[in-house]
Amino acid sequence: YQKSVKDSGVNIVPGDQLGIHHRIANYTAANPIKVLATLALPSVAWIFYGNTGKQHLDFSVKLMHTRVFGQFATISILLGVIGFKEFMDYNGRFITEREAND
Repeated sequence: YQKSVKDSGVNIVPGDQLGIHHRIANYTAANPIKVLATLALPSVAWIFYGNTGKQHLDFSVKLMHTRVFGQFATISILLGVIGFKEFMDYNGRFITEREAND
């Protein structure tokens, strides 16, 4: 039974509890769109906030800068999240020794 669990494509972590990095990795692999939204929306808001301090620019130009830089940031985050999801799909999710033995 344990050999079949090991061969099923999961990473068995020693102990009874997964570390925070393992839980984040499992969550990212299971919910890539939620993670993308969680990272991209604050990034675009921060870009817009940074542009509001530039008084010499019109509001329309500030919006255009926010759109262009926000689009770059969002696509970069998307590539990172999807690349990580592909890595996790290839290597398997993390489980504890106790989960593997149950």
